[in-house]
Amino acid sequence: MFDLLYLAELFPDELINSDIVILNSLAFLLQITPHFKNYREVNLYLDNDQAGNKNRKKLLQDYKNTKDRSELFQGYKDLSEKLVSIRSTSNELNN
Repeated sequence: MFDLLYLAELFPDELINSDIVILNSLAFLLQITPHFKNYREVNLYLDNDQAGNKNRKKLLQDYKNTKDRSELFQGYKDLSEKLVSIRSTSNELNN
């Protein structure tokens, strides 16, 4: 859930007119993917780790309406790590 809050803070436009599903674990992925067919576009914000990369690749292959959005936090494991880095840099500049 916190990644959603980080997404809202870093990229608020990503959430405009959006339905949002938070998995908190890739274990729930099989339960949600049948619903992908109900959407024109499904944005993926999966972690940049082995599990996230594996599942991202499969989802992009299996569902043509999916779109990888991990470029928003490229160079970081996830949105949390990016936000912490930005805040840390900002604090260093302000001190």
